[in-house]
Order: sequence, then C-alpha cells, then structure tokens
Amino acid sequence: MLTVLLVSITSTAALRTAMTAQYYNKLTQASNDAGMAYAKACLASNNNIPQWNDTNKLKPDTDCSGIQLASCPVSPADADCHFVTVIGNVRSTFTVGLPEVYSSGMAKNVVVSASTNLLRTSDSSIWRSYSQSVGFTQNNNVLPFAPTGLTATGGVTLNWTAPTEVGNSAITGYRIYRSTSTNTESAYAIVGNVTTYTDTSVSGGTTYYYKVAAINSDGEGALSGEANRTVKTGVLAPLAPATYAIGTYPMYAVMSPDGAYFYVASWNGSLVYMYSRSTVNGTIAALGTPTIPTGSSVYGIAMSSDGKSVYVTDQTNDCVYMYNRNTGTGILTAQTVPTIAAGTNPYGIVVSSDGKSVYAVNTSSNNVSMYIRDTGTGVLTSAGVTTAVANAAPQHLAMSPDGANVYVTNGNSISNTISMFSRNSTNSTLTPIGTAIATGSSPRGISVSSDGKNVYATNVGGDSISMYTRDTGTGLLTALSTPISTGAQPEGIAISNDGLSVYATNNNALTLSMFNRNPATGVLTVMSPSTVTAGTSAFDVVISPDDNFAYTINYSSGNISLFSRS
Repeated sequence: MLTVLLVSITSTAALRTAMTAQYYNKLTQASNDAGMAYAKACLASNNNIPQWNDTNKLKPDTDCSGIQLASCPVSPADADCHFVTVIGNVRSTFTVGLPEVYSSGMAKNVVVSASTNLLRTSDSSIWRSYSQSVGFTQNNNVLPFAPTGLTATGGVTLNWTAPTEVGNSAITGYRIYRSTSTNTESAYAIVGNVTTYTDTSVSGGTTYYYKVAAINSDGEGALSGEANRTVKTGVLAPLAPATYAIGTYPMYAVMSPDGAYFYVASWNGSLVYMYSRSTVNGTIAALGTPTIPTGSSVYGIAMSSDGKSVYVTDQTNDCVYMYNRNTGTGILTAQTVPTIAAGTNPYGIVVSSDGKSVYAVNTSSNNVSMYIRDTGTGVLTSAGVTTAVANAAPQHLAMSPDGANVYVTNGNSISNTISMFSRNSTNSTLTPIGTAIATGSSPRGISVSSDGKNVYATNVGGDSISMYTRDTGTGLLTALSTPISTGAQPEGIAISNDGLSVYATNNNALTLSMFNRNPATGVLTVMSPSTVTAGTSAFDVVISPDDNFAYTINYSSGNISLFSRS
C-alpha cells in the first residue's frame, strides 16, 4: 500500500512539473511572437531595412533602432517596461539581433530569441529559465534594382550592367523600353538573362532613346538611366578636298585599330604608303617617313588586331612581307627576316581577330597559305597550304568575327564559288566545310558582317553583290536571295561597323555603290542616292573604326577618295 502511495505522489509531481514547464514555454512563445511582431513592424516602417544591429539589439524596451526608450530608463532594471510579461517573480522578454540581409540592405532571415526567467524572491536572481529562438524569412517581394551603365552604340546595340540587387529570386530577363523622344519610352522587347541587345528595327537618321528594367519572379524592377543613339543614314559625301594624291597604282589599304593611321599597298610602286589620319575630320597626311619598300607587284595588305604587325602579299616573288608597326608613330619597319614564302601569285590576305593566324590566297596555285603568328613578335611560321582546287583562281578571303571560319572567293569564271573553311585556332589549319557555294560571275571582294550573320561578295563579271546568311554554329553559307545590282565591275566591298551599310567600289564606273543592310534579315537595298563618285578604277573601300568616314583606293588615278558618312 505504501509503495502504491509513493508511486502516486511521484507521478503527480512529474505531471505538475510538466504542466509548469508547458506554462512557462507558452509564456516564452508569447514573447517570441511579440518579438516577431515588433521586428516586422519596424521593418515595415523602413522599407524592410533593419535599423537595429548586433550592438543595439531590438528589445521590448527599445525603439526600432535598438535605442533605449526614454519612457523606459535602464534603471530600475526590473521595471515592467523592460519585459513582455511580468507575473509575480516571472519575467519574459525577447532580443532580435541583426538579420541576414540582401545586398540592398533589406532583411532576409530574422531570428528572435525569447526567454522566460523565474526569479528568486530573496535576491531576484534567476533560478530557472526557459528559452527558444524562432526565425522567420521576411517576404519582401523584392524587385530587382535598376540596371546600370546602359549604353547605345552602333546601329543600335545596347549594353548594361546587371542590378546590384536581384531581389528575392534570380533575374529571369530584361524588358527593353524604346522611344524616339527622351523619357517617353514604352515597352518594346523582352530578352533573357543577358546584358546586351541589338535593335534590328531602326531607321537611318532617327534618334532612339532606351531604358532597361530587370525581371524576376516577383515582377519587374526599376528602370535604368536613359541612353540614346542617332542611327546613321550611311550616305557618303565627298570631303573637302575630296581626293588625296599618293602615287602609282595603289591597290588595297588597311587602317589601324584606333583609326589614326592608314596604309596603302602600291602594286607597281613596290612599296607601302604610310599616312596619319585625323579621327576628327577624316583627312590624311603622309608620315615623316612616307613609304617603306616591298617586293614587286604587292597586292593585299592586312594588320593584326593589336596594331603591331602589317603583312603584304607580293605577287611577283610569291611571298608575304612582314612588318613591325610602331603603335605610337605608325611607322613600319621590316622584320629581321622580312618575308615568308607563299604559293604562286598571292592576292588577298587576312589576320585572325585573335592575332594567332594569317592566311593568304594564291591565285595561280589555287590554294591558301596558312601561317601561325607569334603574337609577341609578329613573325609568321608556315602551317602548310590547303588542298588545291583546280581552276579556282582564289582572289580574296574574309574571316568571321568569332575566328571560326574563313571564306574565299574563287574568281575564275568557270568556278564562280565561295569556298568555306573551319579554322583550328591552335595550329592555324583550315578544313573545308560543305560544298563551295555559287556566286555571280567572277567573284572578287568578300566581307563578313560584324554580327557574323551574313557574308557578301562582289561579282566583277556580273556587276552585282551576292548575299548569304551564315550559320553561326556551323559556318555554312546559304544564298539569301538573287544578287543585287551594282555599277560596272565591282571589286572591293566593306560593311560599316554598325552593320547598317554596305559599300562596293565599281572599278569601271568611277563610283561607289551604297546599300542599306537590314540587320535582322541581312538583305541589302539600294540607298538614295545609290552611288557617290569615286576615282578611276577604285579597287578597295575602307571604313573608319568610328563609322564616320570612308575611303576608296583608286588604282588608275593614283589617289584616295575621302568621304564623310552621315
């Protein structure tokens, strides 16, 4: 009987203890709830940015900055205002430290620490304590901040920097806003999570205004600052003076990457003319050392993208001349070993955009010489030649901006094709891809658009330009439409850097044909006016890097025609 009584007393005591703990835990939970409510109210009052920190924590007796309330002084420490609950010798309270925050400073994860203390009646010291910490994630529905650094270049390409704060979720895309007047932009296009966009629906002579906003799962964020761009019409007009006399039989030319210098290969003069060029008004002037000797019958000329090397093909001696270029003065000097062997009768030449490869077409040996370029010294090393194609008579070549492909015009009237190659950037070798694609009669000049989507070739025998779309993945070309007519015997061809204009020299018409290019489709249409007067037997046309000027190299008249581009 005694045993039963003891068990009953023990069970009753355990139950009482459990019930007591449950009671105090509920008080602690109530304090925790009070702390969360207070933290949320403080966040709501300050755009979800916490004003308190780990030094000045949020408590029942502080304001939202964690500063002690004047109405609840530190002393006496046991005043009711310091606590959530005061019942006899029971005190419950909470503290909230600095939450985890987004980069914007907005609260993300908030932790509330609550406690209930039982005090001794003798000295108010704590003899038992109950505590718990409960956190919550603040659902800010944070929209992305505004993108920064918006620029509009070319015709028109937008670039911007992603927002510093993406919000509660990752950015999924951007909305482009556009207008033809400032600060009146309306929604225009949506792109994925990228920081560039090319507007392919623009008209020459129009100024466009743009803003950009980032999008996440919560919605669309703030608009960026405004950028604007006036699209050029592409029409050329002669400068004053309209020509610059240079010497006998100039053929092809190249401009330095900064546009400050200009070089022309003279076929019969056996030299390269060197000029300085004003990037402001487009005029040119001979350098103090105006020429540098080459071999006989020099033809093609090319410069590396770093501006440190120039290469010239020599048709008589079947070689490539190699020059070092002083990027400060523009002066060329022959390398220690000035030439490297090419095939028979080399014509066009090109340097890859990464500066690692050089290629020269050999008209009489019907192949392409391949070279590895030392990017430090500019010295070329042979990487062999492509397999000869009988009766091809290759004339010129062009490389895609990504450096993946090379395209060669086969100018023999029997061939009338463009050969397509893939490029190995490590060893500079070219591998044929697909089947050579048909052109018009006797193709000559060739150029690839800056976006890599189109290729254009002049047809000397057909008085036209052949147009192609380029698969940017495979490099293969597809005829875009029937060739578009030019003047008589088009030779050189150039595409403006903004991708909106194409120009072709008419060797037998003393004119330069001008075309609008649709960046979306690649189709060319005739400008108005359709031509501008050039010199006699214009072989080449060069566009300045800033797209503001153009130049034709006039073989028979021995001069350069200078144009402004509007």
